[in-house]
Amino acid sequence: MSSEPRAFAAVDRGTATVATALVGRVAGHWRLLGATAGPMSVGPDPLIERLRRRLAEADPELARELALDVPHGAVGLPRIESGTTAPPELAVLAATDRHQLPLAAAAAGAGWVSAQAGVIVGAVAGAIAVGAAAGGYHYVVDVILGLVVAAIAVAVAAIL
Repeated sequence: MSSEPRAFAAVDRGTATVATALVGRVAGHWRLLGATAGPMSVGPDPLIERLRRRLAEADPELARELALDVPHGAVGLPRIESGTTAPPELAVLAATDRHQLPLAAAAAGAGWVSAQAGVIVGAVAGAIAVGAAAGGYHYVVDVILGLVVAAIAVAVAAIL
């Protein structure tokens, strides 16, 4: 008996669904034995077991040859898995749309999802000017730091 696997499972995890397939060595060639999909909440193991059970019912001899004739016989199969991931997120902060739009476009071109927060930063810049007119240097520094932290927090919250 060869130590090479005679069957394997393929799993594709999407954002909402998971798709599975059983592939087996039949007459010297790799063949698709079955495929199914279900909601992501189900997970791949019950779907792979469903495929194993269907194969065992439809072709008991082939299932026996591939050691897939017993309940949960697919548990130890080698797997090939792929998955879809959400793109990374980035908050694009700039004082004006003229500066922000090229930055957001560059981020999008690199695969990022951007949340644009130019209005927030514009409001911060206006508040800093008001703070400079109303108080002294130390007051302005405190206002700047507080407003920058607030702007970042609002931008991050907008992304989430």
